[in-house]
Amino acid sequence: MLKSKKVIALLSALSLSGFAFADAELSFKNEVSSDIVNIVSEKDSEGKVSTKTEFAGIKNKTVVDFSSEKVDAGIDIRFFLNNKDSVRPSNGENYTYTFIGGNAYSVNMENGEITPSFYIKDYYIEYRPVEILTIGFHDTINTEASYLPIWDDNASTGNFGSDFTVCLRPVNGLRIATGFDFMSYFGMDADETDVNGQNGFIWNSGIDYTIEDLFSIGFTARNVLSKDRAFGFYSSLSAVEGLNLGLGFGINESGIGEYELSGNILMLGASYENEDAAMNFALDFATNFGNDQSEKDLYLAASWGWDFADDWALNTEVITGWNLNEADSGEYILHPFATWSHEIHSIEAGLQVQFNENSSTVCFPVKYTIEF
Repeated sequence: MLKSKKVIALLSALSLSGFAFADAELSFKNEVSSDIVNIVSEKDSEGKVSTKTEFAGIKNKTVVDFSSEKVDAGIDIRFFLNNKDSVRPSNGENYTYTFIGGNAYSVNMENGEITPSFYIKDYYIEYRPVEILTIGFHDTINTEASYLPIWDDNASTGNFGSDFTVCLRPVNGLRIATGFDFMSYFGMDADETDVNGQNGFIWNSGIDYTIEDLFSIGFTARNVLSKDRAFGFYSSLSAVEGLNLGLGFGINESGIGEYELSGNILMLGASYENEDAAMNFALDFATNFGNDQSEKDLYLAASWGWDFADDWALNTEVITGWNLNEADSGEYILHPFATWSHEIHSIEAGLQVQFNENSSTVCFPVKYTIEF
């Protein structure tokens, strides 16, 4: 969807529904992060190892949400600054950066002038004329069990929202939704392609039912009128205090986990928090059974966290990805880090090592978050 149309749609809907925001609550979250520097070592075909240093880029994520009795709305704005070249040049030479959502820009390192760029990652508007009915614009409605805790995102086949969505909640815990995407067209033949490369009219539907602190189950059907149709089946259990288990299967999943597995995906997400011990554990698992639709066929991640003092926590994440048809295809990530949190502020800093058979990268991720 075009960025300008996103902005126009959002501002228009907000102005038309302005009366409903008179008593709205506002939440704000901003994250600015960087890996500081990448130290990259690579082994060539003769076994010779070379090392280079790269600027690791800067990312900023701003999320603003409004909520009121009748209307909810939110927007997610991203800024990304990254080095396109493989090695930092000497001072005074041109240094190329890439902006997500834009083009590459050449920047003179001597004066440090950078043309800022941002893009709208997502936005949504929900209007509830009556208690059981929600009308959503650019809405994401994820099934509970489609979430992986370490990846910190939901599978695309777990979403049954659309650019325009009608969602019914006839009883507590039940959601039934259907809708379509704005950039597809009514009457389009299933074999035709729209401006975004999607095949046919994009129609999405789904249903899920949740009993809090017990279980959730959901089914989604996305782009059902075209050959790119996708389906998701998800369920989760949360009956044991502190424990959440999710299991799902996505058909024609577009990309999941650190290595963006695609195809028909079996996934498992688990998390456990023990408040008495001040510890937490999490597990992500996903596989497409080696169908060669993505570079990796298996994604596995585990994490451990310990709140060892007031405002302080230690965490470690271990992530790996494999191509099941290649014995030496393993990729590994080790990420220990510490977090300081106080009131609306938090600072995270650590070390990340990523390696495979022929290369390794060491960086130093830091992140500052303000949230209120």
